[in-house]
Amino acid sequence: MASDTIIDFNDNKLRFPEDYRISPDINLISHDGTSANIARQVLDINIYESLYNNFLSGDITFIDTFGLGERLPIIGQELLEFKLRTPIETPGTKLDLQTYDFKKHKMFVYKVSSRKKVNKGVVYTLEFTSYEGIKNNLVRISRAFDKGYDQAVADIFKKQWGLGSKKRLFIQPTKGVYKYVAPNMRPADVINYLASRAQPSMSIIPGYQFYENIQGFHFRSIESAYFVVRGGRYVQHPVVFEYFLDSAGQPSTNALDEPFSLLRRVYKFRFQPMYNTIENARAGTFSSTTITHDLYTKSFTTDYWNYVEDYHGMSHTSKGDSGDVVRQQYFGFVPKVPFDFHNKDLRENRKTIYRPSGTGTGYKRLTDYNDNKTILQSDTRYLHDTNSANGYELAKVTPVRNYARKMPENLQLIMEVPGNTGITVGNVIRVNIPRFSQSGEDTIEGTKQDKYLSEKWIISHIRHAINPQDLKHRTIITCFKETFNSELYERPQPLSVEVKDDGLPRDIINDKTYS
Repeated sequence: MASDTIIDFNDNKLRFPEDYRISPDINLISHDGTSANIARQVLDINIYESLYNNFLSGDITFIDTFGLGERLPIIGQELLEFKLRTPIETPGTKLDLQTYDFKKHKMFVYKVSSRKKVNKGVVYTLEFTSYEGIKNNLVRISRAFDKGYDQAVADIFKKQWGLGSKKRLFIQPTKGVYKYVAPNMRPADVINYLASRAQPSMSIIPGYQFYENIQGFHFRSIESAYFVVRGGRYVQHPVVFEYFLDSAGQPSTNALDEPFSLLRRVYKFRFQPMYNTIENARAGTFSSTTITHDLYTKSFTTDYWNYVEDYHGMSHTSKGDSGDVVRQQYFGFVPKVPFDFHNKDLRENRKTIYRPSGTGTGYKRLTDYNDNKTILQSDTRYLHDTNSANGYELAKVTPVRNYARKMPENLQLIMEVPGNTGITVGNVIRVNIPRFSQSGEDTIEGTKQDKYLSEKWIISHIRHAINPQDLKHRTIITCFKETFNSELYERPQPLSVEVKDDGLPRDIINDKTYS
């Protein structure tokens, strides 16, 4: 059961790996302002963050032994307030950005998802979200925007006709000035639409997301997790925390000796199904053709996206020996090898999005099959008096954003680790992954780390699971890699595979062949 010992919420002494600090009052506030402290009745709390969810959410389960269901009453329209943090300071992160402060910004209960009678009372599970998640479902926007997308998002976020938020919003500045009319849409839907078209002003990949985490709200590209811009140069993001997969299933050492280091252990983990070639081909993750129609000039343009050829025009988490974006090593998921040994045709010399000089000659790689995904766009120039000469540049934005959103699905790792509010979605973490089998390279390299999978991963989802009764806080992390940590073998010639032709198609009636 939960301890009765009162510990200062601001105390930074980590007593054991799953230690946490939670405010002594967890208040459930009814619609008429009546407040009830349910701290001693709470069975568990879950808090959810995701790069792909606009708002924080969670659920709380508690046992009601005092008839709160009638006294408040509990109808799914309550406020919830408490504070939660891990008693450590993560380097490079301000302490107030490592605390879930639901007293300053109360959470809104929107659903009673479970109500069960037990011997001692009634067990309730309430689902909650942030204020902005509720406001988003109460209002709609019908107005024109004629500034940068970043300014439009700032207005929607702060103005009362939008989300009317009092929280922080971190914005990655966008490129260009565009006119857009929101046709009676919910605020988050407008922001998500603008995210689908926004391009960063000082970087490359247009993969914007709008999400909330422990630090506040963010409108930024996924690429911004790979680097920061300092003095006009790309600088790789620092690693926030480190984990060791070889600790999974191993007995724990004495937690009193070094509790901070035990935060780096992994209780259990699993890799998600990875790298589905057919799904990637159909989704256009690694290659696609974009056909854009301009109604004003009555013309079509065709552009090609080729992951291998365009790789060096983008920033990545792993750059090899060089930190320069242009001269970085190729650590991509698609090997630079001919793909189809049945087909000895050469690739066409096509200009790609980040390689306007063309792709050059050679046998076809997997990314040279651009017909696997065709994207149709209407992008008419001179439609408005803002940025009229270039249109919305959808020929570049759409395929690369598609790549940026699909790439994290190719290599994902899920870990259950000791609770830690010092990490959040969008952070870069280091995961040390052993080879899990002996290799001749172990002796040569002096290490047993997987040379492709170790090193930097990016957190995309987090669930904090708190059990006040057992004094446990665990964090379930989903993270992804968008490159390997080492180069794949490069081969210019097709595999030498003999394939015997079984003959022409045959008519099943008279056994004639189709020529």
